[in-house]
Amino acid sequence: YGSGIGTGGGAFSAGFTFGNRSTNFTVKTGFVFLHEEVQTGWWDQVNWVWNQGPTIVYGYPAGYASFSGMTEINARSQLVFDLFAGAGIGGTIVATGAAFRFGPKPRHRFQLGLSLVITDGFFIPVPIPNISYSFILPKFRE
Repeated sequence: YGSGIGTGGGAFSAGFTFGNRSTNFTVKTGFVFLHEEVQTGWWDQVNWVWNQGPTIVYGYPAGYASFSGMTEINARSQLVFDLFAGAGIGGTIVATGAAFRFGPKPRHRFQLGLSLVITDGFFIPVPIPNISYSFILPKFRE
């Protein structure tokens, strides 16, 4: 949004995870509020001066929910999914993705996936596959 000092926002959410490290399901819901301060005015072309107008503050409240999880296919691979839905004054958005996570060891995993975004009734397939690598740090003993 705007770049002024009066622009900002905040969010709060609550999430619950059920399951273990290799097979789990997470439900998360929350609320976000963004606000933007816009300085209005007009340019006087005769005198070459900017005439200052009133400051307008716009607010954008929105609620959102997310459902995600993973399930183990075998000892070396997992299926991962995510569904995010948000609705507010500006419209609605639903983003979803599914991925296949695999690797030779549990601490070293590659992930390949695809995504889809739906906003106000329009499907937006993301044609670029999501590729990532994750490394889990070892547990430090006390």
